[in-house]
Amino acid sequence: MKNTNSPDDSQHRLNEAALAVLQAAPGCQMNFVALNKALFYLDLIALQATGQTVTGSAYVALHQGPVVAKYESRLVKPLEDAHVAIQTKVGSAKPIRVMAQVSNFPHLADWQIHLASTLGRVLGDKTSTLMSVISHRNPGWKAAYEAGLSSKKWPMAIDMMLALQQLGEADLWLDEAPASEDLADLEKATIEDGACW
Repeated sequence: MKNTNSPDDSQHRLNEAALAVLQAAPGCQMNFVALNKALFYLDLIALQATGQTVTGSAYVALHQGPVVAKYESRLVKPLEDAHVAIQTKVGSAKPIRVMAQVSNFPHLADWQIHLASTLGRVLGDKTSTLMSVISHRNPGWKAAYEAGLSSKKWPMAIDMMLALQQLGEADLWLDEAPASEDLADLEKATIEDGACW
C-alpha cells in the first residue's frame, strides 16, 4: 500500500524519524548502515500495523542491505543542512551523530516516535555487519538485489509488501503457549468426536 503523504511531508517524516532513532541510540549516534536498517524496519513494522509506512520513503537494495532511496540527498544532507546531525568518517564507517537535540516531532504520531526511539535504543550499538546480515534475510531485499544482479540495473527498489514477509516469520503469538482458557477449548474440541468446526 502506498503512503498518501505529500513529498514534502514525507521528507519531514523521514528527517524526524531519523532524529528520533538517533537521539535514542547510545551516544546519540549510529553507523549509517545501521540507521538505514532501523528506518527500514520502522517502516515495515508500521506498514504491518497500519497499512502505511512512517516515512513514506522508498528503499533500494544495495549490497549492504536496504537503504533509503537517494539517501545522500534525502537523509544525510537535510539533517546536516538543518544543523541537527552530522555524518563523519571513522575508518570505513560513516556514523551519523546528533548535534542538536530535538524535542518536537510535529509530523509523527506519539506511537511512531516511541517505536523509532525503541529501535534506536535496541539497534543503536549494533554493527553495520550484523545489521546487514539481518537485512539480507529479508525477502524483499533478496528479490530486488537478485533482480539488480541479473538485469545489471542498480539499485532496484524493494517491494515493501514482499519485505513484510520477514516480520511474519517472527510472529510472536505463534511461539506463545496457549492461555489456559484456550487449552480447555482445545481439549473440549478433541473430546467431541465429529464436532463441527
